[in-house]
Amino acid sequence: STTGQLFIFYTIKRFGPVALTITMTTRQMISMVISCLLFGHTISFMSIVGTFIVFGAVLASIRRQYLERKNKGKI
Repeated sequence: STTGQLFIFYTIKRFGPVALTITMTTRQMISMVISCLLFGHTISFMSIVGTFIVFGAVLASIRRQYLERKNKGKI
C-alpha cells in the first residue's frame, strides 16, 4: 500500500495529474476486461458509455492544456 502511494506521488510529480488519471483509468479498464475474459463477467452498455465519457473528458483536458501552451509560445 505504501509503495503504491509512493508511485502515485512520483507519477504526479514527474508527469502531472492528467497522466496519473489516464494510467489509473486504463488500469481499471484492463482489469475489467481481464475479469470478463477469465470469469465470464459482463460489462453493461452504460459502463462502456461511461468509460468513453471519462476518456473523452481526460483527452479533452489534455488537448486544452496543449493548445494553451502552444498559444502562450506564440505571444
